[in-house]
Order: sequence, then C-alpha cells, then structure tokens
Amino acid sequence: MYSAKNPITAQPRNLLMSWEFIFLKILLLAVVGIQLEKPMGSLAGRIALEREGFGLYSYNIRENKVYALAIGPRKGPQIERGVWINNDGSFRIDQLPVGEYELKLRATGYGTEYINGLFIEEGKVNVLDDAVAMHLVEPSVSIGSNMRVFTTKEQPYLWANASGASKVKIKVYRSDLIQLAQHNQLKAWGYELGSSLD
Repeated sequence: MYSAKNPITAQPRNLLMSWEFIFLKILLLAVVGIQLEKPMGSLAGRIALEREGFGLYSYNIRENKVYALAIGPRKGPQIERGVWINNDGSFRIDQLPVGEYELKLRATGYGTEYINGLFIEEGKVNVLDDAVAMHLVEPSVSIGSNMRVFTTKEQPYLWANASGASKVKIKVYRSDLIQLAQHNQLKAWGYELGSSLD
C-alpha cells in the first residue's frame, strides 16, 4: 500500500558546493597563478663613500642613510624597487622581473650615481663587478633676486639654493654703489658695475 505521509523526495543539488565545481575553481586559480607568475632575479653590489680631505673611499655607511633603487625592466610595465644600504656598504634587491634595469644610488651629501644596462636573469643574482664610488658634492650656493637694484624704499627679496650644505646665511649690507665704483673699490673686489647698476 502507498502512503503519502512520508514521501522520500530528493533535495535540490547545490551546484556551487559540489566537489566538481570546487575542483574546477582550484584548477582555474592554479592556471591563473602560473600565467601571472613572472620569472624573477636579484641585483646585488657594494658602494664606497668618498671621505672628506683624503681622496679615499670607505665601505662604512653607519653615519649615512644611503639607498639603492632599481628601475625597470626596460620593456613592459616598469617597477621601482629599493633597499637601504647595509652598514658594510652591501645591498641586494630581490624579486625583480627579468629584464634590463637602471640602478640609482643616493646618499645625503653625495652625488647621485646611475648605472645603466644591468640585466636580471631568471633565478640568478646579478652582482656588480666593482664597488660603486660615490663622490662628495662640492658645496655651492646660488643667490637670486627678482630685482636688480635695491633702494631705501624697497625691501630686498632674495632666495638662495644650496647644494652640499645644510644651511645658508645671507647678510645684506647697505652701501652706495656709485661711490664704490668711483673709488675703484668694486674692481678691487673683482666686480664691475653695469649701466643698469647690475
């Protein structure tokens, strides 16, 4: 006899939770991961900082903050990856996609050094043959103004740009340029006075 009180009915199958669909998702993620993975390599080297007054170089970087920045690869989307230089002057930049790179080295008080044509190969560390010598920046100051002549009614407006220096001190003196020119004092100092008083 047939009873309708407890019929056995099949539950609808949830396709998103089936083992076939989960397996397909894992397989798809693995294929995408393989396609996105790029061959990587590393760049390593050493720098030497010029010492003031001796013409010698030192690998001791303890007092300086120095960094190395790899820019590349030349073809394709460019990345910039950098590291701080170790206290002994050595550095290593990892996880660089294969290709040609430019290396930028920067330290406070030293000229920026660029090295071009560095090739990164898959699974290898490209080591620079020689230490990169970083030279001290010669201190220089340039002073500018938006006016050629200052009078007693006009306030001077000056600006200064300095390289290789931590501060600039400007002193403005008041003087009669015509009187200095008549007594040849300007020529004694190595200056000439132009027709527009410049």
